[in-house]
Amino acid sequence: MRRRPVFTVVLIAFMFMSFLTSKANAQTEQPLTIGISYNQIMEYLDQYISMSKSSDIDGQPRYNGQTSDDMAFLEIIGNKKDVSQAGLMLGIPIDAPTILVRNTAILLRFMKNVVPEWKGGVEWVTSALERISSTGGSEKIIMGRKSIEVTLIKVYGIVCVSVKHKNAI
Repeated sequence: MRRRPVFTVVLIAFMFMSFLTSKANAQTEQPLTIGISYNQIMEYLDQYISMSKSSDIDGQPRYNGQTSDDMAFLEIIGNKKDVSQAGLMLGIPIDAPTILVRNTAILLRFMKNVVPEWKGGVEWVTSALERISSTGGSEKIIMGRKSIEVTLIKVYGIVCVSVKHKNAI
């Protein structure tokens, strides 16, 4: 049986952070959305990530998925026509070049899908990862109504990218 205990713990923490963010935003009448549909986010990603409906959070639908090797996870929260947030977590295994290449492709496609109006999105995430690669940490940028944050957990070889409304907590 394959075990990825550290990756699993970080995944649980990632999903819990989404839950907390959703709880904090529950006080507003309508969820703050990012102007992108579920289908736009999933464009070309559905060949790598198998999604399924998960439990709702504060009345908002939630969808989770992962690659068949459990080295990439995607979470989408909100109405399929206009989601409120999306998060991607990727393993960056230095000893598995095929997975590394695939996860890099997933990351770049995710950026193109969630922020299609931002022509420099792929370059920004690449540069942000270069800047934080020596120590880990995160970088954040606001583009229109979207807040994009990339986090590198270097010790575990994990990259997380979250996209939510800039006014969401």
